[in-house]
Amino acid sequence: MAFEGDAAAYTDLMAAFGTGSIAAAFVVPRLLHHFSERRLMLAGAASMGGMAFTILSEPDFAGLLALWTGLGAASSLVLPPGSLLLVRSSGRAERPALFAA
Repeated sequence: MAFEGDAAAYTDLMAAFGTGSIAAAFVVPRLLHHFSERRLMLAGAASMGGMAFTILSEPDFAGLLALWTGLGAASSLVLPPGSLLLVRSSGRAERPALFAA
């Protein structure tokens, strides 16, 4: 599906990604009480990989919005727990350089 440079379509897709990301970010702290950071990150990465293949089915715009919402949610499963792992794996003095990298 070609959007031919439609700026509104792009902003709608980015808004969908952000909506999924924010929604999942609210759930991540509760999930971390039940699952390890690594397990949550693997689940997010696996779901991102699986959802990425759905683009091959050339969904309509509503399908793309759903896909981008899912990708945003999956990204929130990967990124915040990753930061927690970095904090746990480093000393206090090393953290500024670690996060700057």
